[in-house]
Amino acid sequence: LMSLLPRHYQAMIIEQMKRYEYRRGVFVRQPVTAFVYATLSERREDAGYPRGEIGGVVKLGTPVIGLEEVIEIRVKQDGHITSGEIMRKWVEGFSTVSAHPVEEVYRFAEPISLPEIRSEFRNFHPPQRYVVLNRNLPLLHFLKKHGGVF
Repeated sequence: LMSLLPRHYQAMIIEQMKRYEYRRGVFVRQPVTAFVYATLSERREDAGYPRGEIGGVVKLGTPVIGLEEVIEIRVKQDGHITSGEIMRKWVEGFSTVSAHPVEEVYRFAEPISLPEIRSEFRNFHPPQRYVVLNRNLPLLHFLKKHGGVF
């Protein structure tokens, strides 16, 4: 289960326009399937986007790992050199960065709200970055059932 800021969640799950998921550090080193949660961000740039919900599942391919390699992907994707400068500033203080290609997106017919999850799992706290659901099988089965996947 990975968390995204609402504007990135919108681009990935709802608009299905996001081609890479960028992470400071390394999220995983192999392809992965992940449920996607929109955080409760109160940033001005996240106003008006979905918040506090899990709205879909993504399949991410094998990541590209390394600052220069990821910057090259970002510049090619955006089409302007300033993307590299923005990426360098964003990753400042981290030893590496990773770019995970978005291969497939499955959007739920109805998102699963945070209160709905907490009605079943009272101590549930959304991850700051991500959490491995194979270590919490009851939650994994709940998300699969309510999301209508697998």
